[in-house]
Amino acid sequence: AALADFSAPVNLETNLSEEDLFNILCHAKNAFLRWDAAQTLFSNKIIARAKGEIAQYSEDMEALFKSMLFKFDDLAFVAEQISLPDFDVLLSNAPGIDVDSLLNAKSELKQFFATKFEARLLEIYNNCETLDDEISGEASAKRSLRNVCASYLAATDGGNSLIEKQYAQSKNMTNSLAAISAASANKLACFNSVIASFEKKWYDNTLVMDKWFAINAQWQGDN
Repeated sequence: AALADFSAPVNLETNLSEEDLFNILCHAKNAFLRWDAAQTLFSNKIIARAKGEIAQYSEDMEALFKSMLFKFDDLAFVAEQISLPDFDVLLSNAPGIDVDSLLNAKSELKQFFATKFEARLLEIYNNCETLDDEISGEASAKRSLRNVCASYLAATDGGNSLIEKQYAQSKNMTNSLAAISAASANKLACFNSVIASFEKKWYDNTLVMDKWFAINAQWQGDN
């Protein structure tokens, strides 16, 4: 694949097909190329859905997510690989696109994956539980993957109770913020209670409250 093991920061435009990208995702030895292929496939489908070029997400996206979710050994890498592209990245790839359509298309894809793979995501979520004060590379990787799984599981029927429980049991900033972010992104009923609890605990810490304001700004609920 192009730019394998090339470390300079460049933007490369290609005309790779979905089949080409999927082959890179499955077979490239370079981890960055596998990640980039997944992100490109995610981005292309989200933008196509936002533009109305596809009516819904289908089996090809299901196969894509399954290929990453059922066979892996690098927890930190798969946490990055299964994360959907940031909104800013999507917007830069589709200038002039309707913002609400783009947000809805991304939300739909998250819901699609969460519904199709709820059992597997929950299995990984439970297997990646660590002690809150455990400091090691493995523990950090497990927390990253667990919180990405939580962001998907928040979109399921049991999402509110799972996120509420994670926040209540968390004793570190990483897991607490992940729970609040998931509650905000998915408009969960527990959002008001967890964001208020977080403010009460950290109101006198300016740096932490910056994160509180950022999450509040993302809230798209009714109030």
